[in-house]
Amino acid sequence: MVDWVLDVENLGITYRSSRGTVQAVGSVSFQVRPGEAVGIIGESGSGKSSVAYSVVGWTPQAHVSGRIDVAGRNVVGAREADMRALRGRVVSLVPQDPKKSLNPSMRVGAQVLEQILQHNPALPPKEARERVLSLFERVNLPHPDRLYERYPHEISGGQQQRVLIAAAVSCEPQLIIMDEPTTGLDVTTSARILDLIQDLRDRSGCALLFISHDLSVVARVSDRILVMRQGAVVESGPTLDIFARPTHDYTRRLIAAVPKSVDIPRPSGSDATPPVLTADGILKRFGGKFFRRHQGLTAVDHVGFALGQGQTLSVVGESGSGKTTLARIVTGLMRADAGAITLGSASLSMTPSRRTRAQRQAVQLIFQNPDASLNPRHSIDDILKRPMRLYGSCPPADMDARVAELLQAVQLPAGYARRLPSQLSGGEKQRVAIARAFAAKPRLVVCDEPTSALDLSVQAAVLDLLLRLQREENVSYLFITHDLNVVRALGGRIMVMRNGVCLEAGAVAEIFDNPRHDYTRELLSAAPALNDVVSQLINKRGTVPAS
Repeated sequence: MVDWVLDVENLGITYRSSRGTVQAVGSVSFQVRPGEAVGIIGESGSGKSSVAYSVVGWTPQAHVSGRIDVAGRNVVGAREADMRALRGRVVSLVPQDPKKSLNPSMRVGAQVLEQILQHNPALPPKEARERVLSLFERVNLPHPDRLYERYPHEISGGQQQRVLIAAAVSCEPQLIIMDEPTTGLDVTTSARILDLIQDLRDRSGCALLFISHDLSVVARVSDRILVMRQGAVVESGPTLDIFARPTHDYTRRLIAAVPKSVDIPRPSGSDATPPVLTADGILKRFGGKFFRRHQGLTAVDHVGFALGQGQTLSVVGESGSGKTTLARIVTGLMRADAGAITLGSASLSMTPSRRTRAQRQAVQLIFQNPDASLNPRHSIDDILKRPMRLYGSCPPADMDARVAELLQAVQLPAGYARRLPSQLSGGEKQRVAIARAFAAKPRLVVCDEPTSALDLSVQAAVLDLLLRLQREENVSYLFITHDLNVVRALGGRIMVMRNGVCLEAGAVAEIFDNPRHDYTRELLSAAPALNDVVSQLINKRGTVPAS
């Protein structure tokens, strides 16, 4: 009997394209033993996700070399039928992007049920359904019986991610691979998911390969750490050794990039600036008479706020609290059932087609999921120039220079202008989405989790960019996020939402120092801090590694 569940030896992954080949991973070797959790950290584009997808055979456009043994079976070059037998029962993957992984034409409960019955055909369907509902409850999904009947587009991004996690653990596989599984989750749900993972490991002895740019989460989950850069492992070792005494300069830089509120300047100015956006009594319900299979849902319940010119309003709350719905209503992507929005002194129609060209230019949106917003057939150059042409925000003769300037601002080489979105990593795509929003030179940018897919060093640079643009161009931000460190860095005001209702609002410093609502206190206490996690590891082990 083998004493490992995953054995990777001299793994090489090369992607082919019409413009040549790109080596994403070169000669990577490591093992994961039963019950062990191995974390992989590194900047976007380091090859972390390529390693994960190669283990489950989801790299059809790549040449994979070396050996990948999963529970004693080499999967490099394996037939698709053999891989289907392994996926879910022996190894499961929770991908980074839930929207690309859930079938839009199937209810989410049926999708998890299908996987359970595929590997347990003798299980009565009623018992299988009860297992799905139990899993939904364990991953902190609200009203599991109602959510079971919903389609992916009827639930939030964070709820979609939790459905995928429920599917991954449904058959209790020997190895679970998680690629940024908590990226779209609020801190309270993330903490519960991590508890679920630990509980599953304790009960079943499954192994875990955990990929994330959130170092505090990796430190809490993992027994060992692999640090990847440019397709290679530059450092590996026990978790405490890596975080308390890193030996490689790159690892030190990653740890040093963990954001602290004091490291990033905050926008100056009084809250008494003229409002650029005012919302009053916004109401949005889903369901009702058109969805008789499940009860209606009030996503936003008479929410109002005012956002001053050049100011920031951060909206926080757990997944499904109504944050993204509110953002879509403000940008005109969704009609509210009641309420009014004013941009400056003019009423802002809920329907995009009824908004003037100047109003559409004034309000831009950075989506949470860049894959859903970047045209895969257009080059990055075309994507960034389109809003310039549409709104006349840049003379044609200056567009090439403006593209280069935008790419530099989000830390991408100028040569990326010739690439397609498929040739970029998830974090790189998000940076392009941020650059595109500013290409229109807007007055208000609605940011829906724009830094959730970014590694720490790039996140700090993007936040610094947002603050600089705010000072220079007097731009306002409606910032949807679950990352409280980001809220601290941006400053301004904060609004806490839950179940579609605004629980409290005020200045960031005021709310963080003296939260009035129990839920706000719960959010603040659940926010992970890398130093606290490392201190807990030191206390648990009782020693600090020697330098």
